Amino acid sequence: MLTGTASSGPGFISGSVLTGANKGTSGSIPVVGLHMVALTSTGSVAQMAYTDATGAYTLSNLPVGTYTVFPDSLNYLTTPYTSITLTSGTPTYNTAAFTQHTLSKTITPGAEAVKNLSVVSFVVAFPNPTSGRLNIMWNEKTTENASVVISDITGRQVYIANLTLMDGNGISPIDLSALNNGLYIVNVKTATMNYNNKIEIRH
Repeated sequence: MLTGTASSGPGFISGSVLTGANKGTSGSIPVVGLHMVALTSTGSVAQMAYTDATGAYTLSNLPVGTYTVFPDSLNYLTTPYTSITLTSGTPTYNTAAFTQHTLSKTITPGAEAVKNLSVVSFVVAFPNPTSGRLNIMWNEKTTENASVVISDITGRQVYIANLTLMDGNGISPIDLSALNNGLYIVNVKTATMNYNNKIEIRH
């Protein structure tokens, strides 16, 4: 389960999740009860919500800043909607729409979001804190190899792995359930990026 501190601010992000009109579906059908998560630029959970009977959702009380919206579904491979920036002048964003593909078992952003995804490369680790399952999420212009290193606060490396970050967006989970509660440093390094962030494991 994702956890985080409830935020407070003037902004909100809204959108909808519908099934695609592909074989196995009859037109665009609302996806009801899907867990939607707003992540900050550091990978912390800012707000959570569920889609309603029309497939719509609203992530409210957000401070100004840049967010990633992530549909959290165990049964589907999901691609996040990235780089949503809320400002004091424009504190709302109401077109963060997704399509659920029932045959390929994927959930992808709308066409506008897909264009935005190619603008910048990034890596982020979430949720923070985590109960032991950490997701490494990325957006890449080209396929890159990455090293993932988790260290405790003394600098001792407690987890090392290699990861291929494929061109486009992706998410790869890593299992840290064997680690003790406490603070750790996650480092994801490629030829073009070097992501560092402090995470908390809280079983």
